[in-house]
Amino acid sequence: MVITHRQFLLLSLTYVAFMYFIQPSGLMMDELAHVAQINGLLSGDTTHLSNITTFIYIHKVYAGIFGALGITDPLHFRLLNFVVTFTLIWAVFKVCQSSVHKLNGSFNGLLAAQLFFLPIALPYYPLIYTDIAALLFILLGVFFWQQDKHYGTVACLTLAALIRQPSLVWFGYFATLTAMNQLGEEGLSITVKRILHSGLKAWPYAAAVLAFLVYFYFNQSIALGDKGYHRVTLNVTNIYFMGLVFFLVFWPLLISRSHHILQLLKNKPWIVATWLLVLPVYVISFAVTHDYNAEFLNMFLRNWLLNHIGDSITLKVVSYLVFSYTILAVFTIDFKRAVFRWIYLFLPLSVVAMPLIEQRYYIVGFTLWQLARSPLSGHMELLQLLWMIVGATTLYLGLVYNWFLI
Repeated sequence: MVITHRQFLLLSLTYVAFMYFIQPSGLMMDELAHVAQINGLLSGDTTHLSNITTFIYIHKVYAGIFGALGITDPLHFRLLNFVVTFTLIWAVFKVCQSSVHKLNGSFNGLLAAQLFFLPIALPYYPLIYTDIAALLFILLGVFFWQQDKHYGTVACLTLAALIRQPSLVWFGYFATLTAMNQLGEEGLSITVKRILHSGLKAWPYAAAVLAFLVYFYFNQSIALGDKGYHRVTLNVTNIYFMGLVFFLVFWPLLISRSHHILQLLKNKPWIVATWLLVLPVYVISFAVTHDYNAEFLNMFLRNWLLNHIGDSITLKVVSYLVFSYTILAVFTIDFKRAVFRWIYLFLPLSVVAMPLIEQRYYIVGFTLWQLARSPLSGHMELLQLLWMIVGATTLYLGLVYNWFLI
């Protein structure tokens, strides 16, 4: 099945209209903290609130726009999020129109729709959160990277990091892609000249990262405000949970790889032995320790799932089976370019230092993986899209009608 650019735009814009008319009647979750910060700025108080861990530049944008328009109703602040979502749709359209992401020489509408309906992202489109604005700038960075305009990519990634600090890790991903593209040209041997040229291409990314690291060194934390609950740490459970969420989001694609996995295990039996050896490590190291993941907050779906797994050896083993299957399945899926396989280094790097286990940290990584992988059969891609629409809609309606939090 082919989805044209007009069909994608009609589908996505219609869904945004649906979200506009059916949205939560009150402020949800972190919206309370972000609105408090915006209201403080509107009243002339520039204090960085202690429960805001990000930079507050985007809050100043909210305050500046709505102060000028005379808008004071916090729920009306969501209007800016709809503007961001419209811009996100345009960015998805442009990225999927590029030569790398075209399908059979035309606009890849199935991919564009899958990106828009990513279940862990879509429920936040109307909400006063920082994640979607950061995702927008990263997608714009992808667009510039596709055009070989690296200063544009660095500028977009910088804006993303100024909105959400975890975006910083993706500088490393794009720097690696840029450098390896230069070194990996077919038919050319690696020389000192080519290494230097590769470094010159990638240096803007390194310079930006260095500037942020200097700032965070003097800030004594990568977080602002609530530093005590967001210290840099080593949290392998965040990687485990990312694998589980990955399966929940992409199971149609992953299940379709079962034959390839059986063939892989047949050709490489050592994988089974390794799997058995790692099982006790997984069971022992699966730990839910952050206060914001505590059982009294099990109204959050992520906490409910995490704590049920953490309290049961049986569920830990089951989750290990799912996690292992996911890892094997994704490694059987090809990429549009070989260099895109570096995503498998940066996916765990993007979450392992986070003490809080939170599916929002996975939004950018899942999006970039989608952009990097080769498409499977049209029927399978359509099934994947339908599942994402069902999953995203269920999560969004769950928020609207207070069935659960995410």
